[in-house]
Amino acid sequence: WDIVEAAPAGGDDVVTDPLLGERISGSFGAGYFVLGSIVESGNRLHLSAALYQTGSSGDALARTALSGELDQLFSLADSVGRVLVRTLATARRVETSLVARGAGTRTLDALRDFVAGEIAFRQARYAEAATAFERATRADPAFARAWLRLSMAAHWVQDGMLVKQPLAEASRHAERLSAEERVLLAAWTAHMYAKPDIADSLYAVYLASHPENAEAWFQLGEVRFHWGSALGIPVRETEFAFRQALARAPDHAATLIHLIRLAGRTGNSAAVGELVERLLALGPEESERLQAVTIRALTGVSPDTAAVARAVRGATPAGRRALGA
Repeated sequence: WDIVEAAPAGGDDVVTDPLLGERISGSFGAGYFVLGSIVESGNRLHLSAALYQTGSSGDALARTALSGELDQLFSLADSVGRVLVRTLATARRVETSLVARGAGTRTLDALRDFVAGEIAFRQARYAEAATAFERATRADPAFARAWLRLSMAAHWVQDGMLVKQPLAEASRHAERLSAEERVLLAAWTAHMYAKPDIADSLYAVYLASHPENAEAWFQLGEVRFHWGSALGIPVRETEFAFRQALARAPDHAATLIHLIRLAGRTGNSAAVGELVERLLALGPEESERLQAVTIRALTGVSPDTAAVARAVRGATPAGRRALGA
């Protein structure tokens, strides 16, 4: 209540002003703060919230929005809160990773945008991630790690033109990468140029000496998910790679998405239900959310297929494309 009283009266635009929120947060010594709104429309509630770090100059670490019935206010608020708490945990993991391996840039703006992109990428907000990584490369055109991640984010948003040009830039500035990262760059390049045998071998060799790297486990699973049958790799080895990734990065949404697809193929409704709940708690973008809840409905975990159909009809074109609708 003290924080509410510290905010001056004057209208909705003042209450939701990030700069005002930052001043109030700073006066209490808080490292983070949340701003949001609740709107009633058509007998439904629409909640939106954004998580900010004090001192970040008004840039949100994460945004999320949920809608529901009027009597779901408190459950919706809890869901929004869980998404933001998980985002904060993800941000700390990203920061820890950067400390361990080095930032890869001396440009503060580039580093800030890269961190924002990493958080969005891990939570399946790929368009947002691509935008953040692109900003990072504009701030530091030689930021090879940002170019590589931009290529990966573009792959998820199905922007084929944007996948390979950042790869070329990452290769051009590869001296800014460690020797280990250059192996991962070569593996991703082989994957994108339809050389899955080379990609699989490079990831496997890398993981033999770096088994703690969740991203490498995920990328190995990704290669085997799409090319496993051609390579003669059984599905259980694909799932093993994703499970190794998830054990090291529990908030890696792309890993959850692939495990949901694998469990859906085999009709493992218990696994689908548990994995979908974990994914939804991260606040993924619409296309990934719709795909997950549809698989859950089709495997019998959620019998409300009519609700899924309504969601698909109201989805954006990107959301419908993800389902082939």
